[in-house]
Amino acid sequence: MAKFLRQKKQLGSLLAGTALVLALSAPLAAAPPKPSPSPSASASARPKAAAAATVDTSKPLTLKSLIEIIDGGKNLIDERTHAEQLLKANPKDYKAHFLLGYIMHRAEGDLPRARYHLQKANKIALRSARKGDKEAQQLYFAVSVELAEVLGEMDQYSAKIRMLREMSSYTRDNAEFTVQMAWPLMKLNKEKAARQAIQKSLSNDDVSVQTTALNTLGALESYLGHHQAAYDTGKKLLEKAKGKDKPNLITYYSNMGLNCLPLGYYEEAEKYFLQAADRPFSDHAYTNPHTHLCWLYLSQARFSETINSLHKAERWSRATKPFLYQQSIAGITELQGTVYLELGLPEKAVQTLSWLVQRPDRRGTNSTHVDQTEAGNLLTWRTALYANLQRNRERLAATDFRSGALTLIRYGWQRLRHGQGELSADAIYFNLVWDNLQMRRQIDQADKRIAALTAGHKRIRASMLPYFDQSINTSEWLRPNLVGILGTGLSQATIDKIKKRPPEQYEKHKPFLAVLQGEAAFLNGSYRKSAELLKQALQSLPKQEALLRLRTETRLAMALLKCGQEAEALPLLKHVISQNGAMLREVGARLPVKLQIETTLQGKDFNEELIQGIRRSPRFQVDSSGFVLLVTSASPNSLRVTVSDESGNSFKSYNVTLRSSSTPLAEIALAGIHDGLCTPSISLSGLDDSIDGSNTSIGVRELIKYK
Repeated sequence: MAKFLRQKKQLGSLLAGTALVLALSAPLAAAPPKPSPSPSASASARPKAAAAATVDTSKPLTLKSLIEIIDGGKNLIDERTHAEQLLKANPKDYKAHFLLGYIMHRAEGDLPRARYHLQKANKIALRSARKGDKEAQQLYFAVSVELAEVLGEMDQYSAKIRMLREMSSYTRDNAEFTVQMAWPLMKLNKEKAARQAIQKSLSNDDVSVQTTALNTLGALESYLGHHQAAYDTGKKLLEKAKGKDKPNLITYYSNMGLNCLPLGYYEEAEKYFLQAADRPFSDHAYTNPHTHLCWLYLSQARFSETINSLHKAERWSRATKPFLYQQSIAGITELQGTVYLELGLPEKAVQTLSWLVQRPDRRGTNSTHVDQTEAGNLLTWRTALYANLQRNRERLAATDFRSGALTLIRYGWQRLRHGQGELSADAIYFNLVWDNLQMRRQIDQADKRIAALTAGHKRIRASMLPYFDQSINTSEWLRPNLVGILGTGLSQATIDKIKKRPPEQYEKHKPFLAVLQGEAAFLNGSYRKSAELLKQALQSLPKQEALLRLRTETRLAMALLKCGQEAEALPLLKHVISQNGAMLREVGARLPVKLQIETTLQGKDFNEELIQGIRRSPRFQVDSSGFVLLVTSASPNSLRVTVSDESGNSFKSYNVTLRSSSTPLAEIALAGIHDGLCTPSISLSGLDDSIDGSNTSIGVRELIKYK
């Protein structure tokens, strides 16, 4: 949940329209502090551009033709060849460099190449302007503004500040340059300088300058942990922006919703996110409000609304401009993988998130730092790997492996390396064992990298606190995994320091910290202490933190079972299974069951194989007490699985389809029993798409159609 809290305080674009039009339409600036002629422009004027016209590629670019290309609704990709041809004929054509850089940025999202061409255009235009070239004087500011945006999106904050200061030295009206400096100063942890820039901008008469300053101030307060101040600033911002700063209201409403979460105002947060989502779509919007709604619904285990919002977030992201879509790919992918994980599809989550951890994300337009994003992505990936490892262990318990090592190696090499025909039982077993070894290695690598990022960037204390902007970028129900990664001793020592020097909203943090302490005690083998701490946490954790509560209940049940208190553990496990059985894999929990296998499909041998597979399973603990696991025949090719309490009340029922395959039916049945147990029961009545919502069918695996 805190994952999207730090994807906030989006940087409003410096340009309401086209950078080129902004520069060309401004009055002449005061002479620069050099004897050469001055560039002309003021960044504040934004009149309409000239009407679109056909560009003759046989003629050199003029300022008028640039306006027609950039602001006239033309396909920028089609103009790329034109710009490249002009540069081939004249490598010092600053207008062609600007056009190509603009296209690389806005139409292709290729930031390194955009920066290269814009820097070339900037240097040549400034040099020409000092020699008296009037076109260069007019174009210089347009190039500089575009370059400053690219530098910000590339996290080149010091370079962006230098560019903004250079531009401000050439104009009397530098209010917008001043306010734009506050954001990179904040990203560089220069609080005092950032506040000075913000306060100076707040005294400006321009409403757009004031709203940008308030937006940055809210981000700064939130990053420093001043959540009430951030909330109050957000209120002022909305009052100032309503009716006057409409293009950025999507961002401002979203940020206000994010400001509500650390204060525990969950309903109010949802209201603001919905207001942001109801705003007219803008393909230049830096904020995707549906992603915020999706994270909120997911944390509350509102799975139907989560999937619905995920579809909308994907469509919104793809409809934005290419340079914005490139910035959102990683965030959307992480959201997709997390939803897969919580729907009980860990193998799909691993496939999705494995791509994510190999791709650096762009964080220049929000208040999240690169190390926070990398560590958060790795933690989500690591959780998916562990859940998938548990699923593979379930399959290993069900796999029929009878032959020796030589047969295993022969089949493994022949089938896995050359892919000839279907895998034998030996090859399947070998494949699962190999996958498990690979996943254990990846988990170990992820743990080391997360620990290095958290300690190396001094984020250990912040990462123990919920909804804290300086934390690594993770969701609240995944945060307890940090205890095992950082070490129980270090985690407990950090929490002790937090208690001695409590932050703002400490009373709201207490139950979250108790969860972490209970996790540390469990990993240390202090099960009674762990149970005591986790019970204490559940008394105060907000009901809206549904997934965190379910994880806490699962860990508490494990601690109680270790203490021999089965009667107290079973109601907790019953609630977890009925709400989201995926938590069993995420935590590695076992379910105490009594078996009743009463199928008539394959006779006695089939039933015996099912019993042996369940006994070997890491998900079940066959005992004389516990829940009743009843497996009966539902049809000639399906089973009915029912989990009941000792009173005979069923709380989990699902079907397992036995598809025709060379794999033994008992193995297919066991895999279906495990997958059905670890899949949440969800209602899809609120979805726009008419999809079969039965958690007993393959429909669950077809819910999320992304690409």
